[in-house]
Amino acid sequence: MKIKFTIPNKYSTALFLCVVAVCFGVAFGGSFQPMRIALAFFFLCYLPQILSCKFDLKKEQPIVLGLSLFMVWIMYGFVSLLWSPSPMAGLMSELMAMSIGFVSLPLFAFLFRRAENPLTIVRKGWLICLLLLSVVSIFNLVAHIHLPSSITPQSVLNRPESIIRYTSATFSNINDYGTVIAFIIPYLLWGAMEGQRGRDKLIYFVAFLLGLLFVIINGQRLGILVIGFQVLCFSFLLLRQLRKKHIVAAIGLVCLAVIILPMDNLLYMVTLRMGDGFFNSLLEALGQGRGMLLMSGLQMLWQSYGFGVGAGGFEEAIIHMPAYNGTYINPHNLLVEIFAQYGIFIFAFFCFWIFSIFIFALKNKYLSKGARMAVLTTVISLPLIGAMQSAALGFTYFWIFLSCITVISVYKPSSKTAVK
Repeated sequence: MKIKFTIPNKYSTALFLCVVAVCFGVAFGGSFQPMRIALAFFFLCYLPQILSCKFDLKKEQPIVLGLSLFMVWIMYGFVSLLWSPSPMAGLMSELMAMSIGFVSLPLFAFLFRRAENPLTIVRKGWLICLLLLSVVSIFNLVAHIHLPSSITPQSVLNRPESIIRYTSATFSNINDYGTVIAFIIPYLLWGAMEGQRGRDKLIYFVAFLLGLLFVIINGQRLGILVIGFQVLCFSFLLLRQLRKKHIVAAIGLVCLAVIILPMDNLLYMVTLRMGDGFFNSLLEALGQGRGMLLMSGLQMLWQSYGFGVGAGGFEEAIIHMPAYNGTYINPHNLLVEIFAQYGIFIFAFFCFWIFSIFIFALKNKYLSKGARMAVLTTVISLPLIGAMQSAALGFTYFWIFLSCITVISVYKPSSKTAVK
């Protein structure tokens, strides 16, 4: 009996490592985060081949639009520093960070052409990423110990006498971690639906339950809403694929997690953060916090004649807005963050790019149902995901996720590649 080991080619390995590197978050290396190092390293390694790549506007429109948007965005961003109220923050915290994230699109577009079964590689990469993050999360919850990069939630600071467990894993706060989980969920649902064996489907489903559990424990109401919406998109396909034994096993694992985290403590954390009621809390947030940010962002756009207040200028500009009440200074909304700082042209270009991803994924006959649904679900839920964290543009993982759905939307298998 011979045991065969399947060794992926170097392009598959590079793609896999770039995806898995997201699990290191922002906890290591400061500005030199592992995900940034991985992108920069492989981009420089394959730079000549990447520069020689040609993309067809008709067949690969999302990639062409994305690359064009990135170049225009960066140039416009540097020009906007001339009128930005915080030019240094705009340069270092946004434009430089965004430039690193932008590298992921040409790199992934190149690797997808050369990798063996790139769809499977990406899907498994996000699975491994979530499982590794889960190890850190379980340690956070059981030991009540967090990495130095973790910022304690306000709900915990307000009750120093109570032990309130939360997890931000390798990210700076629970909102950023919840955003990453929300981006990964569609890939887990895809794997649970189309895994090659029952064991594979079970692993993806367990990973999904772990991600959902962490969001619930952290009391992220918007995160629960996003995941619920994503599950709704997949539900009619998943119900045809799952078997009773998988459901029973998944329920058993959930029970095990509840045993590890004492029942009364788990319920206390959930009710504490969600005690005001989901809709009441949502209305309060829209009326007092996020609603103010939206109106202030629109006012910034109007006062700047549609050009935006400039890269990195939101935090400084909002202080001078009439509606500002001292609660938030970050946009807390991806769309507001874009149009308030970079104006209507960049915002419209960005929306057109995302729309093209949706259309191409919808019409791509080479994608399986799971792959197509993963992209479509991510695009549809993007406005909600973009509202989960205080800011998005300066985070490298945000662009990695967008680059993934871009290259998947135009995927076409080569003669040596089969969709799995």
